[in-house]
Amino acid sequence: MKHLAGQWKTMLIFRLLERPRRFSELKQIMPGIADQVLSRQLTALVDADVIEKKKPIGGGHATYHLTAFGERLRPALAVIFEWGATALTNQAIAEKQRAQSGADAMSAEGWPTSRTKNGRPGAE
Repeated sequence: MKHLAGQWKTMLIFRLLERPRRFSELKQIMPGIADQVLSRQLTALVDADVIEKKKPIGGGHATYHLTAFGERLRPALAVIFEWGATALTNQAIAEKQRAQSGADAMSAEGWPTSRTKNGRPGAE
């Protein structure tokens, strides 16, 4: 489990499950991560044998790939991301229902529920 500890490691593994990627690609698709943090997280995952860094023969850009050990995380991460998507959907539905019930309550109490162009309460 320590292999997944850290703010960015799970997302890095998820992105590498899609396909091998270069450092610059990972940086681009993960806005907000600093270069040093990305480098440290990748190094930790390489040290844990979850990913490997492959340098092409004759030079060029290195790419990061999942190892066989890292590939074994695929089913577990699929379940986690499915759970997250469901939780976000349920949260959005609940927030919409709360907003609607609040508007219904305000309307029942005689509060104006529509607004004019200047943002002030208007007649319905």
